[in-house]
Amino acid sequence: MSYPPQQQPGWGPPQQQPWPGYGYQQQRPPKKKRTGLWISLSIVFVLLAAGIPLGLFAKDYFASVGVAANSPSPRGECMVKTEGLLERLYTPTPTGPSEEASVGIGENAGKRYGCSWRPMKSEHIHDRQLSVIVFKYPRPELAQGDFKLKVSPYKKQLTIPGIGDDSILESLDTDSSFSGAELMFVRGTYYVDIIYKGWDKTFFSTEPIPSDESVAAVKDVANDLLIERVR
Repeated sequence: MSYPPQQQPGWGPPQQQPWPGYGYQQQRPPKKKRTGLWISLSIVFVLLAAGIPLGLFAKDYFASVGVAANSPSPRGECMVKTEGLLERLYTPTPTGPSEEASVGIGENAGKRYGCSWRPMKSEHIHDRQLSVIVFKYPRPELAQGDFKLKVSPYKKQLTIPGIGDDSILESLDTDSSFSGAELMFVRGTYYVDIIYKGWDKTFFSTEPIPSDESVAAVKDVANDLLIERVR
């Protein structure tokens, strides 16, 4: 009588492992978080939104308000001689040669001299302009007549003692940033008109010239003319 062969313990055909999807569920890998990406994109967006306007403001702020020094220094009755005065007023650059023209006719004919200055090319904050017009007549009454035409009760004018025979100071300040002062005086056969005007730039806007600064500017120029030429 024969018996079937007995399997030895620990031996036998290997047990087949179940295929994926059969017998157990395969786990999916966790999704990658994109928090860092969104934070980076948000920072870039904020920088772009703020940087473009700031760039435009910076471009305007650093833009020159001056002119190139291509013109000869003014000569004649309207030139300013006090050393350092034009630099202190931010107007060291002449905008052209001195202008000279005849005024009046016949025995009343006189001369008109005009000079003007602007900031140098490297200036980008103080947008200023200085102009000096000098009239020289053959007789004092002609100069007085020209001066009286400028006096008006409807303007912001003040009498300034100690400058010439007669003088008036007029404020050019407005409700905007444009500001300045005008000083007119008569001395003998001379009638003189001095104008200092403009504004100052800030990073986001413009501001008027301080009133006391404008008044001091026209007074200093008047004293320069009185000392050097207008006698």
